[in-house]
Amino acid sequence: MRRPLPLLVFFANSSRDSNDGRRVREFRARVPCADESVVLYRDELGRLRSVLVLLRTIRRLRPDLVYVEVFGYSGVVGALLGKLLFGVTIGLGNGDHVFSTHAKMGHWIRAAIAGPLECCLRRYADLWVVWSPFYHRWLKRRGARSVVCAPGAVNLDVFKPADRRAARRALGLDEHALVVGVVGSLRLARRFDMVYGWDLIDALAELPPDLPVKGLIVGGGDGLERLRARARERAVEDRVVFTGLVPHADLPRYYAAMDVGLVTQSNDLSARFTWTAKLPELMACGVFPVMTDVEPSRRFVRRCGALLPFEGFKDPLYPQRLAALIRTLLEDPAQLKRRRSGPVLAQGLMSYEVAARHLDRGIRRVLHASPRGLRSVA
Repeated sequence: MRRPLPLLVFFANSSRDSNDGRRVREFRARVPCADESVVLYRDELGRLRSVLVLLRTIRRLRPDLVYVEVFGYSGVVGALLGKLLFGVTIGLGNGDHVFSTHAKMGHWIRAAIAGPLECCLRRYADLWVVWSPFYHRWLKRRGARSVVCAPGAVNLDVFKPADRRAARRALGLDEHALVVGVVGSLRLARRFDMVYGWDLIDALAELPPDLPVKGLIVGGGDGLERLRARARERAVEDRVVFTGLVPHADLPRYYAAMDVGLVTQSNDLSARFTWTAKLPELMACGVFPVMTDVEPSRRFVRRCGALLPFEGFKDPLYPQRLAALIRTLLEDPAQLKRRRSGPVLAQGLMSYEVAARHLDRGIRRVLHASPRGLRSVA
């Protein structure tokens, strides 16, 4: 007789509509051993209340595993207290080394809190699910119990090549222009006076205005107006389309309008731990990705796009390199054909089906090793 499946509690350290919330639901739908599960979202409960709700859920259900998606104080503190009080097995899915990220941004109080919590997790978490091979090796060297690498994934039913002409018509973009796009959260990094997409604005300013190149910036945030002002200062405002905030489910229509998609990361220690969720989406939609040459994504991008050197957190020479690459693509558009490999690579290496298999193996491994055992063994 088949015994009941294990009971899992998924906790997303953000809202239902965030990337973390979507990732939890995608895993819940695809991980075979997660058929019996509960999903909690921090932002629907409030930060402090969510800790109490998570603890009450653990006490009431006594789940086999509590899986927290992304480092956040509510989920991490709740999971660690659940382990201390009720002996629950805990796992953490994380794409960032939070201490180094806060330190880089000059958020020293946050870094001082995150550092000890990450040390506690390395000692007490039963499972780590990380996005970067570097992070995987780093944790293993520091004694983490069980580590699985499941890179940022993409839903291939939603993100796929779409009608380019219709997408450009809707945005007022020339069908024959080379459209270079950026998709992301346009937050102002005050310490560096920088907004995501700054490199596209400055690269356009390096190019003659008569070249058939247009910029497309998709996203919203407190840095959007700063970016618009930068475009006016550099006299490229008429060559850039700003869409503002766009629902995640609508992004494929905007990707369809792009020839080239930029993914710009700093070249420092924190960047080696992380992974961008935008790269799998670009590849799945058949966009030519141009990415700064940093470790986690290097092995994918060189097969379907281009890598550019980048120094430090904000490289003032990077827009010049990007402008030179854009010139090269205009002169030799056959290079753009490499993007045809993107959907194939995304299906084989970056789909949620692939990531879910990694997660499922990790969960089964830690539950087999748990004193409570695995209840889903036939």
